[in-house]
Amino acid sequence: MQEQTTGIEKEPRFIPMEYAVDIECGALAGATQRGQIALNNRPFVLKRIKHQIIVDLENVDKPTDEIQDGLYRLDWSIHETTRFWKGSIPMADMRGSIRHGTWLDLDAPVTLPGSETIHAQILNERTRGGETDFFTVQVVFEGLERVD
Repeated sequence: MQEQTTGIEKEPRFIPMEYAVDIECGALAGATQRGQIALNNRPFVLKRIKHQIIVDLENVDKPTDEIQDGLYRLDWSIHETTRFWKGSIPMADMRGSIRHGTWLDLDAPVTLPGSETIHAQILNERTRGGETDFFTVQVVFEGLERVD
């Protein structure tokens, strides 16, 4: 029996996907720290990058908007070499902030093959006081994952 074709190819399916990495960075201005996250073995279309400082609000006496100051830069890449911009991004100025809840999509989505690793580096822009010598920034890479 011969298989019949309709001439219509099956459209790929995409589902929402987020990859998060927590990066502990030194509290002194100029401190840097790196983190990485491995993608699943499926193509990923990166649309937006979100970020925030992670704190235990029960043990902090500062207002949330003072803690979420956005005074850090994010450098991200694939294989620590492939970049889609020049320079490091001041995140709160370029891509939005948890302070005002507005997030901007990338100017163009970035399509990444499966099984890649996204590398991220935080650069602290100001000396932070407090009980610890570090602060933690969670970076979320948000987009769509292909699931044929």
